[in-house]
Amino acid sequence: MKKVILTGLAATVMSASAIASDVTGYTAPESGQAATAAGVDANFQALITAINDNNDRIVALEDAAGTPSSLREKISGATYTISYMGAVIGTYADALSPYKSAYLEGFGGRSVLTFETDGTLTELYQESGREIDFENKECTESEPGNFNCEHRVEDFTDGPETFTGGSWELDGNILSVTFPEEDGVEEFIVALDGEILVLSSASFEIESDQFGTNDDYDHSLAIGVRTSEPAE
Repeated sequence: MKKVILTGLAATVMSASAIASDVTGYTAPESGQAATAAGVDANFQALITAINDNNDRIVALEDAAGTPSSLREKISGATYTISYMGAVIGTYADALSPYKSAYLEGFGGRSVLTFETDGTLTELYQESGREIDFENKECTESEPGNFNCEHRVEDFTDGPETFTGGSWELDGNILSVTFPEEDGVEEFIVALDGEILVLSSASFEIESDQFGTNDDYDHSLAIGVRTSEPAE
């Protein structure tokens, strides 16, 4: 029976060595040689060592590839600095007159975002931009009957300001984020190593009331870089 066990062990070692790290310390039995407990145990220990080494390599490869569990561990509690930019192109139609207009808004900013371990967010936010109306409707009267009309140009800056709340959830390498003070969900693509987040979005939005209708096209691009590790 001991000789049969050794033969099966040899076949297993040969199969494992073909797909894993090399097995060292294995002693092949000789024909007619009696098996000893120490010899059998030494061969099993050699196989166990090789299997454990192979497992360590697989774990390292999974971590590098970014399995859902490892990505979640890298994101949870970590902070990302996200730089973004975008634009809104819109039209306005007055409900009480034939008046129509168009406008353009460009914006950009930075968000320092911490993905808290409880599934919420802490965000330090700052944004600036410019709004321009295409029509010359900002008029001043330089002298009686003489008007100078220009495009409306308005610059703005929001923040820096800190918000808490919102939520985040990871599904594969898609990170769904509801920012504090916001209702919609944004979906980031997460790099396999968890170091980079990318968001590209485009949408149409129509808002109407008794005074008129705004029809906006909004597009933006955001890139985030992990800037701190999760706390131990």
